[in-house]
Amino acid sequence: MTTEQLPRYLSAALTFVLWLATIVLGILELAVAVDVVLAAYRGVLTLLGVPMEDFGREYWTGYNIQTIGALVMGMGVLVMAIISGEIYLRHYGTPRAWKLAGAILGAELGLLVIGYFISSDAFYLWDLLFRLGG
Repeated sequence: MTTEQLPRYLSAALTFVLWLATIVLGILELAVAVDVVLAAYRGVLTLLGVPMEDFGREYWTGYNIQTIGALVMGMGVLVMAIISGEIYLRHYGTPRAWKLAGAILGAELGLLVIGYFISSDAFYLWDLLFRLGG
């Protein structure tokens, strides 16, 4: 490896680490996203006047919503991993790749901010991020 190739290798390594970080954060956020979906379900039931103490059919409906939501969002994370990986591979080191990374990380952090008010999992993830950052 020559000194002229070093910046290109460093850019490729940084791009890979960034891609890996977006994937790991996306997987961790599945728990937060499922909690947000369940909170929305609870909000709809409250608006409709369904008593929340009565865990009959609503409990199993919520369980199914949770399961299907986790499955759909998990597939979304997988699709995001593949598409962003392909774009990073084609455009690493260019402004387009960094804009995509910024958009993905912004959306993921936005979900954590929303989940912070709803999900106990978001509290844990924020604590984990702050420990890693400082």
